[in-house]
Amino acid sequence: MRRIAWVDALLCLLLLYFYLPDLTGESRERLLSLDYWRAWLRGEHLMTRDGVLWRGDPAQPIVALTFDDGPDPQTTPRILDALRQEGVRATFFVVGTKLKRYPELARRIVQEGHALGCHSYDHQRQTDLTEEQVWRQIRDCQVLARRAGVELVAYRPPYLALNENVRRAVQRWNMPLVMATVLGEPAPPCHDRRWVYRYARRARNGSILLLHDTYPHTADALPDLIRLLRARGYRFATIPEMVDALQQRFGRNSERFREFAARGEATMQINPPVNRLQGALPKVGIRPVIDGRRQGVRESMEAATMAMARAATELITERVRHACGLPVECVIADTCIGGIAEAAACEAKFEREGVGVSLTVARSWCYGYEVMDMHPTRPKAIWGFNGTERPGAVFLAAAMAAHANKRLPAFSIYGREVQDADDFSIPHDVAERIVQFVQAGLAVATMQGKTYVSMGNVSMGIVGSLVDQDFLQRYLGMRTMTVDMVEFVRRMERGIFDPDEFERAYQWVKRYCTEGKDYNPPDKQLTPEQKERTWRQSIQMALIARDLMVGNPKLAEMGYAEEAQGFNGIAGGFQGQRQWTDHFPNGDFMEAILCSSFDWNGIRQPYILATENDYLNGVCMLFGHLLTGAAQVFADVRTYWSPEAVRRVTGWTPIGDAEGGFLHLINSGPAALDGTGQQTAPDGTPTMKAWWEVTPDEAERCLQATTWHCGMLEYFRGGGWSTRFRTRGGMPATMFRLNIVGGVGPVMQIAEGVTIELPDAVHAALDERTNPTWPTTWFAPRTTGHGAFRDVYTVMAHWGSNHCVLSAGHIGDALITLCSMLRIPVAMHNVPEERVFRPHQWGMFGTADPESADYRACAAYGALYG
Repeated sequence: MRRIAWVDALLCLLLLYFYLPDLTGESRERLLSLDYWRAWLRGEHLMTRDGVLWRGDPAQPIVALTFDDGPDPQTTPRILDALRQEGVRATFFVVGTKLKRYPELARRIVQEGHALGCHSYDHQRQTDLTEEQVWRQIRDCQVLARRAGVELVAYRPPYLALNENVRRAVQRWNMPLVMATVLGEPAPPCHDRRWVYRYARRARNGSILLLHDTYPHTADALPDLIRLLRARGYRFATIPEMVDALQQRFGRNSERFREFAARGEATMQINPPVNRLQGALPKVGIRPVIDGRRQGVRESMEAATMAMARAATELITERVRHACGLPVECVIADTCIGGIAEAAACEAKFEREGVGVSLTVARSWCYGYEVMDMHPTRPKAIWGFNGTERPGAVFLAAAMAAHANKRLPAFSIYGREVQDADDFSIPHDVAERIVQFVQAGLAVATMQGKTYVSMGNVSMGIVGSLVDQDFLQRYLGMRTMTVDMVEFVRRMERGIFDPDEFERAYQWVKRYCTEGKDYNPPDKQLTPEQKERTWRQSIQMALIARDLMVGNPKLAEMGYAEEAQGFNGIAGGFQGQRQWTDHFPNGDFMEAILCSSFDWNGIRQPYILATENDYLNGVCMLFGHLLTGAAQVFADVRTYWSPEAVRRVTGWTPIGDAEGGFLHLINSGPAALDGTGQQTAPDGTPTMKAWWEVTPDEAERCLQATTWHCGMLEYFRGGGWSTRFRTRGGMPATMFRLNIVGGVGPVMQIAEGVTIELPDAVHAALDERTNPTWPTTWFAPRTTGHGAFRDVYTVMAHWGSNHCVLSAGHIGDALITLCSMLRIPVAMHNVPEERVFRPHQWGMFGTADPESADYRACAAYGALYG
C-alpha cells in the first residue's frame, strides 16, 4: 500500500508538472521557484514592490505580446506589418548593439504605437555581472535610444536571468523589470507551426507572451497567433498599458503601487545623457592615408590601412565619451586617401558630418602634402604604424615636417615597439595617446560657437570678473552674453520660471538640504519667516540661472517664447556681490546645486557656473568638466599651513601626505557637492565621478555630508544659504588656474596632488579660524624639490590668483594637451615628463627647456581662432 501511495504521489507531481502551467497561466520555471510562492504569499506574484512585473491583471482578458532580441532588418519589419494589419500594439525589447545598427527600426516601432524596452546592451547573461555592470548595460542602451529619438520604458534581462544585482540596477533606472508567463517558442530552424496552437492555449488573463522578432517562423505565424488569441476572447496591451491596468485593479493609492510610483522620489532617478546645447556634438574624423601609386603598391595596403582605421574607431568609441555622457561618433573617409582629390573628398564628408577632430592613420609611406589635413583650426594627429615592412615612420616624420612648414600644429603618435605587418592591435602606449588627444580635441571642438553667460557686472574689485570677451572669442571660439541683474528681479517678480518644477525643487530641498547652525549673532539672525523667504528666492535664482544658460521649453508654454530659448550657455558666472547681496540672497545655493551632478530632477550633467563671475575660473571649470565629465570644485586658495604652524596651533604633527604642509581650499560658491568625496572610484579611493557613473546612493551621501547655513549677514545682508562640508582625504586631485597676463595673454598653472584627512579636532581648530559656513578641502600638492614645486609653500607663493579649480584625478597631462591646442602656455606644472603630450612642432622651439619652448610656440602660432 505504501508503494502504491508513493506511485500515486509521483503521478500527481508529474500531472502538476505538465498541466499546472496551463491551469495557472504561469511558466513552469516560475512555478518551480520558491521565490514565486513567497511572492504569492505576500500578494506580490503579479508585481513586486521593487518593480518586477511577472504578469498582468488576472481579472481582465488582456495579454501582452513581447518581442526580444531585435531589431532585425529581415524579420522586425514583417512583424510590424502583421501587427499593423491586425491592429495590435506590442512591446519590443531591443538589444543595444542592434539598436545602434538599425535605429530607424526603433523609430518605426515607436511611431506605430508600440512600446520599446531594453534587453541589455549586448545580450550577456546579466547574472554574471556586477550591479554596476548591469547598470552600464542599461545606460549604454538608453544612450543609443536617445540618439535614435526614442525612449525605453521597461527592461527585460536576457534569458530571464534575475538576481539581486539585476534587480537593484534596474531599480535605479525607475522602470519596470518585465518577466514572462508564456514561453516555449521554438528556435529556428522551425517548419512545424503546430506550436502556435499550443502556445495560444497556454495564455491566461494577464499573460506576458515572450516571442522573438529575429525568428522568421514567428513572423510567419504571428497573424494566426493573434487570431487564435482573439478567438479565445483576449485583448492586447503594451507593457505600460498592462501596468496601468494593474494600478486600476488595485487602486493607485495601494501600498504596492504607491511605493513603485514613488521610487523616482525615494531613489534619485538617473537622467539619460542628452545634448542640452544647440548644435550637433562634434565627431572624430578618421583619415586612412596610403601610398597613392597603383598597379600593386596601393592595392597591397588598402585592406590593412582600413583595418587600422576601424581599430582606431573601436578604441575611441569604447574609451571616450562627450562630457554630456553621449557616446562619441567616428566618421571614416569613404576611401583611403592617396592624393589631393581623395583628401578633398574626405574633407567634404567631414564638413557634412560635423567632424571637429581628425586622426590620420598610416601603415606605409604616403606623400605628406597631398594627403595631410589642411583645416586651419581643427585639432589633428597622425598615428604612424611602427613596422619594418613599410616605412610608416618615414611618412610620419615627413608629415610632421609638412605641418610645421604650413603652420598647422599636429600631434605625432608613434608606438615604442615594432609591430608585425599582420598585427592590427593598438599598443597600449599608442592607445593612451590617441585617447588623450581625442578627449582634448573634443573639448576644443565642443566649446566652439557656445556662449559664456555673464550674469551681472563687476561690483567688487575682482579682476577675474572683468570678462574679456576678446579672449573667449579668439582662444576658445566662444560668444559672450551679458545679462543685467535686473533680469533676475524681473523673472522672480513675474514668475518667469516653471512653477511645477519650483514646487518639486522646494520639496526636494526640504527633504535633502539639511540646515546647519546659524553662526550669526542671536540678535542679528533672520526670523524663520525671513529664512523661508530666502530659501524660496534661492531656489528661484537657481531655476532662472539655468534657464538663462540653456533655455526651458516650459517657458514657451507659459507665453515666454524668447526666454525659453536661453543663450546656449556652456558656462557662465554670477556676480552676486555687494549691490545684489545687500538686498537679495547670495548665489551660493544656486551655484553649488547647479555645479553638482544632481538636483531635484535626479542625476544629470553638471552646469558650469562661476562664483563672483570669475570667468577665468569658470573657463577652468569648463576645461575640467569637458575632459572628465565630472563636477568641478571652485575654491579660494586661502592659506598655506606649514607643519610648524599646525603644531603650534593644534599640538598635532602632520604626517603622511600632510607631512610637508598643505593648502586650505575654501569657498562659499560653486563648490559642487560632489566635492564631499562621497563617491568612490573602482580602487576604493574617494573621487568625483563622471556624472553618468554617479549612483543614487552616492548622490544621497553627498547631500548627507553637506549642511546648509544661513549666510553671514555682515557680508550678505540679503541672507542666503551657504554649504559646509569637508572633502574626504585620499582623493587624487588636480588644482589649476588660468590667468591673463598683460603683454603675454592667457597662462595656465597646474598642480597635481591629493586631498588629505585631518583629525577632527585639528580640522575644527584650523577650519573655524575663518568663515565657518563654507566647505573645506585640505590639499597637498605633489612636490618635486625644485622650481615652483620645491615645497608646498613655493606652490602657494607662485599661484597667480586667490581662486582655483579642483578636479578629481591627476589630469594635468590632459590639461597640458588641451592648452597646447588652444595655444595657451603652461607656466608651472608637476606632471612627469613622460605624460606630457603636445604637438610635434613644439619640439622645434627647443627641447632642453620645454616650458620656455611652450611659451615660444604659443606666441608663434597665436590664438587658435586668430
